[in-house]
Amino acid sequence: MATFGAIWYPGESPDADLNLDPKTLSQISDKLPGTPVTWNHRGIFDAVATNKSFDELGVVSPAKGPVGTVVGAFVDQSGRGRCVFSTTGPLVSAMMSEQVVTGVSLSHAQSCNGVDVLELTLTPDPARKGAVVDAQLGCDDPVSEYIASCANKHKSATMDASPAAVPDPVVDAEMTDCEKAIATLSETDRKIICDRMEEMAGRASAAVARQKELENAVSEYKAKYNTDITVCREALRDFVDSVGTETASRWRVGGLADTKESSFDARDVYNLVCASNEALRQARALNAGAASSRSQPETGTKRTRLGEAAPAAAAAPASNSLRAALASTFEA
Repeated sequence: MATFGAIWYPGESPDADLNLDPKTLSQISDKLPGTPVTWNHRGIFDAVATNKSFDELGVVSPAKGPVGTVVGAFVDQSGRGRCVFSTTGPLVSAMMSEQVVTGVSLSHAQSCNGVDVLELTLTPDPARKGAVVDAQLGCDDPVSEYIASCANKHKSATMDASPAAVPDPVVDAEMTDCEKAIATLSETDRKIICDRMEEMAGRASAAVARQKELENAVSEYKAKYNTDITVCREALRDFVDSVGTETASRWRVGGLADTKESSFDARDVYNLVCASNEALRQARALNAGAASSRSQPETGTKRTRLGEAAPAAAAAPASNSLRAALASTFEA
């Protein structure tokens, strides 16, 4: 967690509304510790309108949430309002360390209790010219460190520096906004970002390869699916030919091969089963009739033969009479 010192009130301004009397300046300095540090006044209007804290706003919109906290404040020997604040998150700390954002702005309001301090915001364009971040602190007691530093440099030019005197990062005019922001970072921070971007690029390449695999699998499935549909339609046409047009029409299965594209409804399956059962019953009935037709001629043949045998039996008495006549003739 990085800690910085800043001049939030550089003194009198051409805009009278921005000037503070010594009493108000002292009151604000007393109330500044614990004040949230925000980014470029992003959430101040919502905080005032909804009476919500910056922490609550940050849950919904992180850009409107706090990026740090004021840990101390004082008025220096020249009457400037100064504060010490800490930042959260490596990106904000890196931006501050590399002087990407050099200005601060304090939002406060008058109330029945005096002055209410609302926020200290980091901004590239502060309303009070000269309200700048002018120190990066590193000891265990940053407030005491900053007070001592200001006392030792009371009359130095650094104390009177304005945002215009702070050197801007050297960037190429042809760079994009993202490239300009990266160019302002240290070599270590740039390496971290580059490693992260390479990792993201590797994941993106793996995702593209996986997408191609899925597309190939889908294409193979579609080819097999279309083949199965063709075979199924041929089988349906054979089925209709087998059960007969009349049975197929009665159970409404004659057009399934030409009308169905993917799957059957439950009613279609029911009709197919009923058509199959009807065709099976018809086939069994035809087989039974054919068997009866084959057995009927054999019975008639037997009766005909018996009828033919009957005259032969009737002829037997005639033969006996002839014998008797011959016998009587010879006896006479």
